[in-house]
Amino acid sequence: MAECYDEAAGIYRKMLRLNPDDNQGVRCIVAMNFAKADCDDLFAGVPELYPDDGLTTMAYGRALWLFRRDGGETPAADEALAEAFLSNTFVPGFLPGHKKIPKQIPHHYSPGGRDEAICYAERAKSGWEASDGALKWLSVRKREFPGDARKRGVKEEIRGQKNVIN
Repeated sequence: MAECYDEAAGIYRKMLRLNPDDNQGVRCIVAMNFAKADCDDLFAGVPELYPDDGLTTMAYGRALWLFRRDGGETPAADEALAEAFLSNTFVPGFLPGHKKIPKQIPHHYSPGGRDEAICYAERAKSGWEASDGALKWLSVRKREFPGDARKRGVKEEIRGQKNVIN
């Protein structure tokens, strides 16, 4: 099985190199699967290639990668998770299983919506489960997250309350 992941990782690296605009969404595939495949090095350079990417897959992938890279909860991982919460507030309900992922996965989704959260969680859940302590960290931080900040659209307020999020 590890050979398959190694081969896929090589193909994904090559695809991102040959198609830096990534209109095929390879970065999202990597973001949803690196933890399950235990290929953190595959994801390592991806956030820097797409720094303005607001996709939920990239936001939650970056938070999980930082959590794994740094050995658990750190200010950097917490800040990335807060950014992920801003990208989609529905994901934390599905990843730890508080809400059941439907058998019928949506074919389309709206960014930031419930359908997007279902699509992400269905594909990325096993990687979060394989990351010791990550689901507990996600659940605890979500309870501490000032949920109305998204409605007001005030990212700076969240950054100013790092002591709440950390």
